[in-house]
Amino acid sequence: MNIKNVIFLSLILLILVSCENPYAHEGDYYEYWLCSCNLDGSDFTYHYFLGDDADGCYNCGKVYFTPDDSKVIIKYECYYFMNFDGSDSVEINFPVSPLNEIVISPDGNKIAYNAFDIYIMDSNGENWQNLTNSGNWWQKYPSFSADSKSLIFSGRIDTVANTISISSIDIETNIISDVVTDSLEMTQRYYFRNPRFHPNGEKIYYLLYDRNSVERKSRLYSVKIDGSEKILLIEGYMNYTAVDFSEDGTKMVFDFNNQLYTINNDNEINNLNITGRSPIISKNGSKILYFDYNVNGVNCVNIVDYDGLHKKSICLGKNAAFSSDDSKIFVVKDKLISSVK
Repeated sequence: MNIKNVIFLSLILLILVSCENPYAHEGDYYEYWLCSCNLDGSDFTYHYFLGDDADGCYNCGKVYFTPDDSKVIIKYECYYFMNFDGSDSVEINFPVSPLNEIVISPDGNKIAYNAFDIYIMDSNGENWQNLTNSGNWWQKYPSFSADSKSLIFSGRIDTVANTISISSIDIETNIISDVVTDSLEMTQRYYFRNPRFHPNGEKIYYLLYDRNSVERKSRLYSVKIDGSEKILLIEGYMNYTAVDFSEDGTKMVFDFNNQLYTINNDNEINNLNITGRSPIISKNGSKILYFDYNVNGVNCVNIVDYDGLHKKSICLGKNAAFSSDDSKIFVVKDKLISSVK
């Protein structure tokens, strides 16, 4: 290659790397904001600008709150740990990047995630540790116990016994205990998904997902932490969410066949006859946030009493959550920015 070609290619690369998109923000576009409102939708406030769709932010904006709501972790192009108002922002450096969503411990001090193995670190990104050290791509869906001392996760493989398990791990000692075990051949059709500790720490809830079923059927089970008293609760289509619990564990909510269901501590199930998905229950168990599409096919955040009464549409948005005292709703909402001045 002669010197002219080298210079020409170098100039082209410089232009591609350094120039802004000349078409960015031409025409209408959406900004995405972290917002809050009262439970009835009033006092809607835009707090923090996350990004816009011209910058590729349509799928960004996942927000995780520490228990006192003073700090948040926001996923944009990377993860950032910051105050609620956006100040003191620090990028979290993951030595190994998460393959799925992160989870925050109930005490707010730890982050766990899967990247083949199960990893844990401080909320500010320090003291990173590989908990399982297996290199097994099945390991996923970590979830903390209510006391933040243990993790439950799926996909631990025992190559000697030829089994795959849902397992718990003591974070301090790294001792792993299998809760539910099946043959490795089972994974040709089924696999474990979304195990969750009950707040009392005595049992877990999990899905057995039929990967070959056109209907994407799942079976929801409860089982004691020692593996005894496994109970099939319901079978049908379930989204990628899991059972969500009130703080005391006496009330639970989940979605099946795009319907909202509640379940009490005795595993008695009630169909609320409300169309929705990805329900979240308030800490006191009185309210449920959930998502559904409005008449225009746009994602909408809704709220309803635990007994299914007083249903109300709150706003168009995503990633909704209750504040720590159950008095507010946090949500990521778009704002249309018009090109017409």
